[in-house]
Amino acid sequence: PHLVELAVAEPGRLSYTADRAGSLRALREVRIVNQEEGQLTEVRVREGDRVTAGQVLVRYDDRILRAQRLCEDDFLTIAATINAAKPDLIEVNLSCPNIPGKPQIGYDAKASERLLKRVRKVITVPMGVKLPPYFDPAHHAAMGEVIGRCGVDFLNLINSVGNGLVVDPEREAVVIKPKSGFGGLGGTIIKPVALANVRAFWKIFEGRLPIIGTGGVVNGVDAFEHVLCGASAVQIGTVLVEEGVDVFGRLETQLAAQLSRKGYPRLEDCRGKLKEL
Repeated sequence: PHLVELAVAEPGRLSYTADRAGSLRALREVRIVNQEEGQLTEVRVREGDRVTAGQVLVRYDDRILRAQRLCEDDFLTIAATINAAKPDLIEVNLSCPNIPGKPQIGYDAKASERLLKRVRKVITVPMGVKLPPYFDPAHHAAMGEVIGRCGVDFLNLINSVGNGLVVDPEREAVVIKPKSGFGGLGGTIIKPVALANVRAFWKIFEGRLPIIGTGGVVNGVDAFEHVLCGASAVQIGTVLVEEGVDVFGRLETQLAAQLSRKGYPRLEDCRGKLKEL
């Protein structure tokens, strides 16, 4: 036999209490993102306020943005003027000029793409881009995507490494006057950075986009290293200032000797052939 308990059913309220840890979320959320850059100066609503379409929620200082847009307009004007002279090619330098409070244009992928697409519309000859040095593969990849979308015909890598500082210990002072002594770094010391950027972009574009290797070329072997990394040509600055135009003959002789010693009949035969371990 089974025991059965009997009870009288009566109407009433059942309650159950459970303790849980968590966070509350609204049923509906709206994420407000400012599509332009600027310094936030005023927030005109508080948490929990009800807002309506078109209501001004915040104010920001857009003076830097307007300066950047003016700078881009200058690029457009200069590009159109140079293009009218029918040059063989035009190079757009995204590593200069500088705007106070803003990074170089080449360090802003969004601004770079916006500018290059505008300039490309007025340039009818091959258009190249000179880029600042990048130090992270993620930045190489991001700018590679931008370059690939903007009709760029060649790259120049790299511009000077920005904001170096040289100190004269005897005078206990900086050695150049502008920007409190800060200035672009060039010459032999930046060759590893230049080679890294040449190689990175050569690999991104799989050798399809011509690259001018710039940075640290003072002899024929330096030029050879740039070509091994993927450069189609090299650009010089420091040794040109130090030696004058005769430096081109010296570099050509030294590069030819290096190619002969390594058994390459042509420069093209070693381009991009850097061995990896």
